[in-house]
Amino acid sequence: MQGERYLLICQRYIELNPVRGGIVALPGQYCWSSYRSNAQGVNDDLLSPHSLYLTLGRDASERQEKYQTLFQDELGERCIGQLREALHAEFAVGDQAFLQRVAERSR
Repeated sequence: MQGERYLLICQRYIELNPVRGGIVALPGQYCWSSYRSNAQGVNDDLLSPHSLYLTLGRDASERQEKYQTLFQDELGERCIGQLREALHAEFAVGDQAFLQRVAERSR
């Protein structure tokens, strides 16, 4: 997976799966979601913050607020479709230049 843009998109995709599936109304309601830790500050000893997450703010409160804003807009159907296709086919996720680099390295 390529850099920060795609990591955060994939994280949103994963954490919104229970919402899309009708299991919960909000991502923080799903007991196995890291959303509660990342967006609401709930301690979870199983999680360690990703370095990209740490860049979202100077302190925990700022990072949580910024993380919450990432979920204000829904992922478009096109984006969801592309992620599902890549996951099912075990493809890399990223822009064309990144995909080209992955293809060259996998030869």
